[in-house]
Order: sequence, then C-alpha cells, then structure tokens
Amino acid sequence: KYDVPSPNLQDNLINLFGLKPLADSVARTDPITGAKNKLRKSYKGHIADLIGKNQIPTNHTILPLIDSPLFESRPALKPFDTSVLRDAFKFDKSTVAVGFDSSLLGLND
Repeated sequence: KYDVPSPNLQDNLINLFGLKPLADSVARTDPITGAKNKLRKSYKGHIADLIGKNQIPTNHTILPLIDSPLFESRPALKPFDTSVLRDAFKFDKSTVAVGFDSSLLGLND
C-alpha cells in the first residue's frame, strides 16, 4: 500500500507554510496594480526600506586630497628602520593562555 506523503506536493506549499507575505515582498509584480517592478542591477531595492541615509555619496574620495595642486612640495619619505619592522613581525614562542584548549583548533584531525 502506498501512502501519500505529507505535505502533498500538489498542494500550494507557499500558503501551507505561511510564506505568502514573504513571496509577496520579493515578487517582481505589484500586487495592487499588477505592474512589473524593474529588476535593478544594484543593491538599492534591498535597502530601500531601511531607515537612515542609504545612498552612496558621490565624488567623496580621498584622491582630490592626495593629488591636490596645493601640495606641490611633498614631504620626503624617510627609509623605514628595518629593526623596528623585524621586531614588529617577530613571533616569539609564548606561553599558552590559561584555560585554552588547543584540541579545539582541530590540528590533530
């Protein structure tokens, strides 16, 4: 004997699982007018309902500050002390922190 699985796949699963509001929110057609919503190639449709400023400001880059004619004489770059750099990236062996379980790193797997 064959039992029909539950839920039956011929049922409307969107309504059955209460996903109608979610489906309506992402539909490309307006439920009232039936007009087709334009599919945007940007993020604007996803953040339109967020509060606050959600527009990217234009022409606010750091390039005009760097490449400004006001700074005709740029400061000379001094060579960086390699001993400071070496000390900054030196990895000396240190003690294990109290309560640290190294088995959680998964290195023994």
